[in-house]
Formats: sequence, C-alpha cells, structure tokens
Amino acid sequence: IETDRFISFMTVQEANEIAKNGVDIQLHTHRHIFPDDDEHMALKEIADNKSALESVVDKELKHFCYPSGVYSETSIEFLRKCGIATATTTDPGFNHTETPPLQLKRFLDSETITELEFEAELCGFFELVRKTGFRI
Repeated sequence: IETDRFISFMTVQEANEIAKNGVDIQLHTHRHIFPDDDEHMALKEIADNKSALESVVDKELKHFCYPSGVYSETSIEFLRKCGIATATTTDPGFNHTETPPLQLKRFLDSETITELEFEAELCGFFELVRKTGFRI
C-alpha cells in the first residue's frame, strides 16, 4: 500500500513543486471535518491546515473549500472570523457578481460524469436547464 501510494495523494515536495509552477494551493481542512456546532474545532481545522500548508506555499492562504461541499450559515461565520475571503461549495451553477464570496459554486467532476455532461455544464446548457426549474 505504501510503495504503490494507494492512499497517498501528494508528497510535500510534489505539492511544493506544483505551487512553484503556478498551481494555487489553498485551504480545505486538516482532517476533512468542519463542524458547524463547534467553533473551537472548526477554527482549529483551518489553523492546522494553514500551519501544514505554510511549508508548501509562499502566499496568503485566504480561499477555502468546504469538505464535501457541506456548509451552513454558522460555518460561513466561522470563515469570516478566520479572515477567509472566498469559499467554494459543491452547489452547481455559474458564479455572478451577486454570488456571496463564501458560497462560490462549482462543477463537481467525477468518474461518473460523461463527456457530454461535462461539456453541457461548461458551455452553460445545464445552467439554462436549472433556471427553467428542472433538476439535473
């Protein structure tokens, strides 16, 4: 398992290298939890993740990606307390000037998404379908 890196995503050196080559590495959580009922633990997750990433990136860490896209008004408030400028959800759709910066939408790609679905999302077709009230 260790030799084949079965459960390893990226080494610190690999992360350092891609950061030097323009990949913007930002915050997630340290243990993939972000409890909205425990401010201390939520803030600790961000602080621990910042601490771990400071050895990888040489820039301000101000963007956050919610674990599994799960967020609430409480978790948004926790991010404000941490000085987080923007945060990404897994809510589908385009971002507009009125999209709250701590609730940015994104397309969640996976192995189950077909090429046609991918293209329909990127070109805006699915956004039009959503606006008509249909669920995709």
